Amino acid sequence: MFFLVIYILVSCQPKKAIQIPGIVIEKYIIDSISIEKNILVEKEEKTDSKRIPEIEQLMLASGLVNIKNFDSTIKVHLIYSTSENFMHRNLYGELTEAYLQAPVAQQLVRAQKFLKDSLPGYRLIVYDAARPLSIQKIMWDSISVPKDQRWKYLSNPMYGSLHNYGAAVDVSIIDAFGNTLDMGTPVDYFGSLAYPVLESYNLATGKLTREQIANRNLLRTIMKKASFNGITTEWWHFNACRYLEARNYYSMLRNHTVINKSKLANKSQNKEDVSFKIQVKLSQTKIDKNSPVFKGLNVHYYQHKGLYKYVVGEFKDIAAAYEYLEDVEVLGFKDAFIIAFNKDERIDVKDAIKILQ
Repeated sequence: MFFLVIYILVSCQPKKAIQIPGIVIEKYIIDSISIEKNILVEKEEKTDSKRIPEIEQLMLASGLVNIKNFDSTIKVHLIYSTSENFMHRNLYGELTEAYLQAPVAQQLVRAQKFLKDSLPGYRLIVYDAARPLSIQKIMWDSISVPKDQRWKYLSNPMYGSLHNYGAAVDVSIIDAFGNTLDMGTPVDYFGSLAYPVLESYNLATGKLTREQIANRNLLRTIMKKASFNGITTEWWHFNACRYLEARNYYSMLRNHTVINKSKLANKSQNKEDVSFKIQVKLSQTKIDKNSPVFKGLNVHYYQHKGLYKYVVGEFKDIAAAYEYLEDVEVLGFKDAFIIAFNKDERIDVKDAIKILQ
């Protein structure tokens, strides 16, 4: 009898949040048993595979969840299932539901709750969620932007995007009357007017209004409270975690198959001769490594084709190099890029990736 009482007391304790770096799984919002039931019900309801779009079969097979199973009040309008996007064509076919990793879906539920608590009747609208890498490549190859500027709008399919892991979402807000709040630009807008980092300038020059900025701040506030992070070039895009964390904990949707990138990372650890570095500067003359031009970075140089080339970091994993590249770009090294070595010999990055795989 004593042990039974103890068991009841323990089992009735509030569930604690499980913390993964950059990812919070809030057990008290949606119980894990409910999640499993929702996934099973969804699969049972769609037993006829012929009626399920191939892309949606991929989502289900990879363990992603339909966000409507978590909160049916979140509106979904996938712009890549329409022609209302920068490609001006349907890329997702008949897909109408938004899928995410379960922890990410829970974060989105939290954001929706924060919004409803502050503005009853308002709700989130999702324009994009999980996206296969094969479609990411179509976007990258088709975008009418110079190749060295594409990173501002899309992640290079060579590395993948958090969308490809089901760990990013494109969202906005609709009011109690079903109207989308005015954010100054449409979703998928290519141009500096969409850049959060330039909002003060665009406000001062009259290109954005105070109301539009306030609407963007509202969206950012609720998403940040739910542990999402925005980016500098798209007001609508939010990441649930950092790229390397997604790579370690989740599987990538790639070419209509599910590839566990963490397994590839384990393979690469045995390829000791291959490494990636970030090149930040080149010069015809030697520069002091402690020069202010390097902004405190621990740089090294090598000589190649008669030039001094300055690099930072050394990585065995292309994903880690790509993540550090983003940090270096924030410091102002906009022309920085990833290079690869096999022992002390400079090799093509694509060749290095093939060796590691």
